[in-house]
Order: sequence, then structure tokens, then C-alpha cells
Amino acid sequence: MVKKITIGIFILIVISIILEVIGVNISVLLPIMIQWATKFVLPWIFLYWFVRFVRAKEVDSKR
Repeated sequence: MVKKITIGIFILIVISIILEVIGVNISVLLPIMIQWATKFVLPWIFLYWFVRFVRAKEVDSKR
């Protein structure tokens, strides 16, 4: 687990360094990425877990 977290942090640092070299301002990019994630990614994650919850309740009610 610690190894995965360390690798993830390393990847984020490398990406931020590459973006700085290219000339992309991270302080502008980060809010745009968060806004995109909340509009498009998080609703699908919520829907996935909601469907799993409903299916689990259906199985419990059939018993």
C-alpha cells in the first residue's frame, strides 16, 4: 500500500514538473480539472455505487 502511494506521489511530481517545463500554469489547470471531474466523472461513480446498492437491497428483499 505504501509503495503504491509513493509511486502515485512520484508520478504526480513528474507530471507537475513536465507541465511547468511545457509552460502550463498548474494553478489554472487544477480548478479546471476539478470542475471537469465533478461534472462528468463523479456522477458516474455515484451511479455505479447506487446501482450496486439497489441490487444488494433487491437480493436481500428476495430472501
